[in-house]
Amino acid sequence: TGIEPYFRLIRFSQKDKDHLYESVLSELALNPFEVAIVDDRVIRGIRWGNKRGATTVWLKKGKFSHEEPSEDTGIPTYTIQNIEELCTISFSMQLLKEAETRNTTSARKSPHR
Repeated sequence: TGIEPYFRLIRFSQKDKDHLYESVLSELALNPFEVAIVDDRVIRGIRWGNKRGATTVWLKKGKFSHEEPSEDTGIPTYTIQNIEELCTISFSMQLLKEAETRNTTSARKSPHR
């Protein structure tokens, strides 16, 4: 699809998405806030990513496009209509801002500086 140069790793799975996400994070030695989860289902990848602090991208296309975000799933960071739109999203700036925000918040909460 032409998006491969923009990603270090692309994985697909029909089942057990939670395990897929966890294993990829472990393989890459990354935290959830350092990755973007792209999924066509809000009840699956978007929910997983939002609950763990990842940037989420909902591919609102196809047979699951009728699923709407809920309080349980949270709102996706981005909503796109086709996979090519990923190339227009500036993930690096978004992920950097989120990491800086988390580091600043953690430093303020920590009694041991």
